[in-house]
Amino acid sequence: MSNGVQILAMKRTLVDLEEQDLAQLDSLAGARKTSRAAVLREAVSEYLVKRERVPASPPKPLAGFGTLKGHLTDGLIYQESLRADWDSSKPGAARRVKP
Repeated sequence: MSNGVQILAMKRTLVDLEEQDLAQLDSLAGARKTSRAAVLREAVSEYLVKRERVPASPPKPLAGFGTLKGHLTDGLIYQESLRADWDSSKPGAARRVKP
């Protein structure tokens, strides 16, 4: 600290942003009369503080995952029942499929 001014050591980094996000970032920086980097530093700091307060939630399962559990029979049993129906429909002859 020198003359009441604190000097922080910073590292430079590259960030890829979509054009729309970059335009909004530039607009915000212009409105605040500050640099794009200063807005990004503030956003990162706020994100890190928020992340410490709110633990990350586990990912949500897929919307339909498990909804049919217990409602369907085993796949092999189902397949065998279909084949039994097919075999019993025409005894002694192979079933032909019309084109």
